[in-house]
Amino acid sequence: SIRNADSLRAIQICNEHPYKMWKINKEFIKPLKKVFFSNQPSYNCQKRIFPEIYIQNASMEISKVSVLEKYKTITGKKIIPFYQDKFRSLDINTPADLEYARYLNKENKIKIEKILKKPFKF
Repeated sequence: SIRNADSLRAIQICNEHPYKMWKINKEFIKPLKKVFFSNQPSYNCQKRIFPEIYIQNASMEISKVSVLEKYKTITGKKIIPFYQDKFRSLDINTPADLEYARYLNKENKIKIEKILKKPFKF
């Protein structure tokens, strides 16, 4: 139940599935995960047959103080998902991410708020 949760973390559907990911081993590539569907390696299969996978985003993390003290981490062991769609879960880490956010703002898909120059006072 929610009352027993240690923390909450915002997540969204992951577009890139781990069953289609590769790692480089010298001059060749190897699948990140060796998973088979009907005797076929997952990288040869259509993504629609895979289980849904979620990725965390940086929009929200909430934790109990007791979890920080007990586990020395912000998440603990029982994490509640907070589902978000692509437009509400922008994580700006690159110039391309910022350009995409500006485009969404221009198209009225999101609203970018101005950042105050002075910090809030409580």
